[in-house]
Amino acid sequence: MQLEDVPHGQVQAMRSVNKNLPLDAITPASPGEILHVDINTDPETEKEFILWEDILQAFKDAVQVRDKTRVVPFLKGPDFRTIEPRRIAAIPNTVLDVVLDTPVVDEGLEFSQARQTELLSFLPPPSSSPSPPPHGDNSNVKVEVESQTDNTPTPHATSASSATSLSIATSTSNTSHFATPPIGRNPAHDLEATKDNNSNTNNTTTNNNNNSSTPVPSHSGSGHTPRSRGPQSATINVLKETEDLIEMLISASQRNTEVQVALGNMYKEGKGVPQDYQAAMDWYFKAAEQDDPAGQYNVGYLYHFGLGVPQDYSQARTWYLKSAHQGNAAAQTKIGFFYARGLVVEQNLVMAFFWCLKAANQGHADAQYYLGSFRDSPAFGPVVLAQTMDWYVRAANQGHADAQHRIGGMYGRGRGVRQDYAQAMTWYLKAANQGHAESHFDIGVLYENGEGVTQSYTEASEWYIKGASKGWTGCSHRLKYLREKGHIK
Repeated sequence: MQLEDVPHGQVQAMRSVNKNLPLDAITPASPGEILHVDINTDPETEKEFILWEDILQAFKDAVQVRDKTRVVPFLKGPDFRTIEPRRIAAIPNTVLDVVLDTPVVDEGLEFSQARQTELLSFLPPPSSSPSPPPHGDNSNVKVEVESQTDNTPTPHATSASSATSLSIATSTSNTSHFATPPIGRNPAHDLEATKDNNSNTNNTTTNNNNNSSTPVPSHSGSGHTPRSRGPQSATINVLKETEDLIEMLISASQRNTEVQVALGNMYKEGKGVPQDYQAAMDWYFKAAEQDDPAGQYNVGYLYHFGLGVPQDYSQARTWYLKSAHQGNAAAQTKIGFFYARGLVVEQNLVMAFFWCLKAANQGHADAQYYLGSFRDSPAFGPVVLAQTMDWYVRAANQGHADAQHRIGGMYGRGRGVRQDYAQAMTWYLKAANQGHAESHFDIGVLYENGEGVTQSYTEASEWYIKGASKGWTGCSHRLKYLREKGHIK
């Protein structure tokens, strides 16, 4: 990177990069992460150089210096021996990368507890019933970073024939009487309602036996209530749905992976059939056995959240990894998340960044949001607010509510941008309109303080009430305060 403001012949601009970070994951240097090391001049040759001792003083654990992809060697004398004290040539107006060999424990990097805690504040906590994250698309990119261990047994409580033994019953009074496969159920699992930024998991699925005439329904929603129809049209509609479902079953039994994943989606979401996670697992597993990335991702997803099978992070990661190596952006994001949180692997923030970057470059909104959070956390090195904003905007433009809220916060506090309450309100509203509870609180604060809007305790209280109804305790506290001060009744 060329820097016109680096004083030529006086100091060398340098920044640190981790040895384990792939070259294509290294981002351009920003002013906040650059240090300057003194440049010396050889009195005989009048050539400029930097003492290695000075570099080590600025960058502990340094092992080499790079100029982009070229390793900068130690200067040598006429006998080709390294000159003592060791030194490298100065390259003015360029930011050199000082490669650090951070201590490694197994697969992960060893970070201080304080830095790990700071990172975790940017990530949602693991839970036995978390909101399901967005699905991603696939590509043909192969990522050769980790070896895959095939220790994936057939999922619990499923059988090869169970998902194809589907009986059909029609009725004018109930249009969803499609009997489910004769397998065990676990109705205790409920998913919290959440926005799905990339809901179509099978739009780029590898299809081994594609039948273009087979209907593959789209499932963008998450509701489980059957649509009601008038009695005169109910029978016709049910017969049409029955015919479509039978065609899908025939195609799926012929190893059509796209249809197998579509059937899995139907059972997972309860679309056209009663919701049944075990039946969904059965269909996903059939596709996954044929190396279908969407099938592999969804098998991992069900293991991750314990839907239809016992929750098993190890199995989830195994299947996510199979899918991620085939370029599935959602799976890549999950692998990055597992590394960031240290789930069944040693916490490794470099690998977390690497996998999320792979997914973010495919446009995956969750991955873009995580990268914004990473660049805003000292656990990943110097905070770079310009990059933080850039990744948040990419995610927010896809409707990512958390990213929209973070942008509002940056404008409201003037972090990395000029403080602008009007812009803060704009972004908070975008998130609040998607039900983001904390955004309701922040909008209420703007109205209470008259920041960017006309002060209004009434408007503030209305937003606080909305946030409180979503469980945001800060809103309840502000409502109590406004009542105690007599600003509202």
